[in-house]
Amino acid sequence: MIVHFIIVERDNPVMIDEMMIAIIMLIIGIILLLAEAAAPGNFIIVPATMLTILGIVFIFIPDQLLTIYTPILAVIILIVAAVLAIQLYKRMSPVAPPETLVGTSLVGRVGVVTTMITPSTMLGKVRVNGEVWSAEASSNIPAGTPVKIIASEGVHVTVEEISQEEYNKYSSQEAKAPAPKIEEAKPAKSKKGEGETAIVITLISPGLGTGKVKIGDEVFNATADCNIYAGTEVRVISKDANGVRVEEI
Repeated sequence: MIVHFIIVERDNPVMIDEMMIAIIMLIIGIILLLAEAAAPGNFIIVPATMLTILGIVFIFIPDQLLTIYTPILAVIILIVAAVLAIQLYKRMSPVAPPETLVGTSLVGRVGVVTTMITPSTMLGKVRVNGEVWSAEASSNIPAGTPVKIIASEGVHVTVEEISQEEYNKYSSQEAKAPAPKIEEAKPAKSKKGEGETAIVITLISPGLGTGKVKIGDEVFNATADCNIYAGTEVRVISKDANGVRVEEI
């Protein structure tokens, strides 16, 4: 059975049957395939494949176009096309390796724990030369503790706790500032120093008022708009008699 559609354009009726619809589907499908080929990655290959296959099928069996088999066939084609498209995109765009890899040159360097390290997990973080790395260790190491890198793999490092003296020794060789050492906080004397960088030595949390930072050889009370962990490098944005206000760099 052939069903005819009538499209009225002004005074000239146009007859459209299933064959014409199938041809239109095929043409649209081919256009979409060409668009995908010109700019791959837009995922229009899925509807393009569906329309192309349906168009070809119903050119040969146009009387089945408006039956229950059409949506069933369309769903099957969509699923298959989606799976194949995902595999195609994976081949075209393989997962890129991390932009920054830990090299063997990091082994032996020292840093400061910014997030507590727990054995057998990669939740811990250490800051080394201004960069933060995922870290693990054989024992718990709290934030603010100086550590030394003893191994590296991928973007993870394995560390061990070291003393303040060892940190100072290694960091001086690397032309880095000494590890933070918690001292009694001193109030800021003036606004001089705004824009300076500092190292957080005690967790800064809004509303607590217990945060401390080290600027040069002095330690100041510090506040911020968000949590900033020990070992994080920050910038002083204001300074008064009660301490400093900082932001993470």
